[in-house]
Amino acid sequence: HFGRACTCLWLAFHDDMADPKSADPIAHESTRLYCVAVDTAQTSLDPKQMKEWTPNIDYGATAFNFADPTPTQARAQSLRFADFLAHRDEILPWIKEYSPIEHASRDDPPIYLIYPTPPGVGLPQPDATHSTNFGVKLQERLQELKVECELVYPGAPDVKHPSIEAYLIEKLRPAP
Repeated sequence: HFGRACTCLWLAFHDDMADPKSADPIAHESTRLYCVAVDTAQTSLDPKQMKEWTPNIDYGATAFNFADPTPTQARAQSLRFADFLAHRDEILPWIKEYSPIEHASRDDPPIYLIYPTPPGVGLPQPDATHSTNFGVKLQERLQELKVECELVYPGAPDVKHPSIEAYLIEKLRPAP
């Protein structure tokens, strides 16, 4: 399984999946979102990319069904990740399909990302699975594409909205 925040970002960046030819009227509806606000999101599921961003990461293997080879959880997580990384090239099409950052494009909605700790790209993190490094790298990508992205963490510059609620209230409030 992977996080709900990752799934929300995947949906935000994915091309519209509406199917106007479907017999199901629900399938006619657009899947494009107006805006997205997420907390501690994983923005990539690429083990190589994640390892470069956060060297002590061991997240993501279970999303691609890498089995638990040992009974101790901490060691198993590390071994699963090593296996995931070793088999990366074999499953790269799936990694690219399910990594939100891979789908980012100029027509994406505004994004709000919030994390509880400052970033340290390229450095081990206390909570690597939910590292702010994910947000930094997504924000860099979205800035290249000129997609609005607000990244919030302790000490972050240019914070306009201190919380998800404040962001959503502003974005979703009807225009006067």
